[in-house]
Amino acid sequence: MNSGGGLWYPPSVDSSGRVFMGVANPAPYPGTPKFPNGSSHPGPDLYTDSLVALDGSNGKLLWFRQVTPHDFRDYDFQVAPIVRSQTVNGTNTETVIGAGKSGKVVAFRADNGKRLWTRNVGIHMHDSGPFPLKKAVCYEPGFLGGVETPMAASGNLVYVPWVLQRNSATATGIKSANFNGGTGGLAAIDAATGKVVWKNHLPSPAYGAATVANDVVFTATLSGTIYAFDTKTGKALWTTQAPAGINSFPAVTKDMLIIGAGAAASKIKHPQNAIVAYSLNAAGPAKTQAAPSSNAGSGAIGNAGSSVSQGTTVQVKGGEFFFRLSTKSAAKPGKVTFVFKNIGQVLHDFKINGKQTPLTQPGKTARLVVTFKKKGKYTYLCTVPGHAEAGMKGVFTVR
Repeated sequence: MNSGGGLWYPPSVDSSGRVFMGVANPAPYPGTPKFPNGSSHPGPDLYTDSLVALDGSNGKLLWFRQVTPHDFRDYDFQVAPIVRSQTVNGTNTETVIGAGKSGKVVAFRADNGKRLWTRNVGIHMHDSGPFPLKKAVCYEPGFLGGVETPMAASGNLVYVPWVLQRNSATATGIKSANFNGGTGGLAAIDAATGKVVWKNHLPSPAYGAATVANDVVFTATLSGTIYAFDTKTGKALWTTQAPAGINSFPAVTKDMLIIGAGAAASKIKHPQNAIVAYSLNAAGPAKTQAAPSSNAGSGAIGNAGSSVSQGTTVQVKGGEFFFRLSTKSAAKPGKVTFVFKNIGQVLHDFKINGKQTPLTQPGKTARLVVTFKKKGKYTYLCTVPGHAEAGMKGVFTVR
């Protein structure tokens, strides 16, 4: 009946020959009618959900630290550990940083395993303690959530992809999850203190790990969207749409970003399995490639019947996943200034009549001046892949 404690990813090795492994969960989870809440495997279940340090020359156990004792939520601590040398309390110290589906990122001293800091990423709800026997409760991270895929590090920052996905469970059973469900994000965490330096929310689960090249960090989501962010500020530099969903890791060569696409994605009607290479030396401004279209409503929310004259400013608010315009129509052809404010939690932009704002961070505003030469209906949308299909699309009428 009982099993578990497997390894997902390769271990990490430091210069002194220590081997660090992130170990996964025990099973069954959450339990069975005869053995609720994992009672068939009582106790802490060493060495599951742990970071384990071995002597690389003889395999001897040096130390271990368990992050989730007696796990019956399938939380794991499976991500390949990152080994760093950094200043801690004024002393150069080797640390090892691990993470898992519990949504916890933890830093330890590499020599003795002393925990230095713990940082939760994503949403945490009912993530500890027993489940009730009969009435199901919703818990987060769910068993497809938390930190699923490897982190990356550069300088004094560690880049952590996370998945927001929840499940409902009793002490004896768990409701299956939709692999396409949920959202995600990428956070930059100070490796010495655990402080979050910046974070970006993403509209799809971030199963694409993190890859750093110089001053750019790449990640990808299950919707097939690839992102490039500034390592220091988190500013979005570039995004594009792959031909299928992504749950593999971006690779960087001298002048190319290479990624495998093939996962099922709910917003891509006809996914194509492919390995895609993108040039890192492309000239000109970064552009966003829109996702393949699907049948969706306009998502427009405005004041029907109102009108504006030439030179008028239209206020546009965009969130997950809608637009609200202060007016829907212009009295006659002419110049209109759209002031777009991102009131959501992820990156959005606003495009109409062939022009678009830059990708705009949450809480920020961008202006777009558009000249309409003819009467007619003009479609506006968010060009971030999947957003228009989710509802960020509508029609602006010039009369």
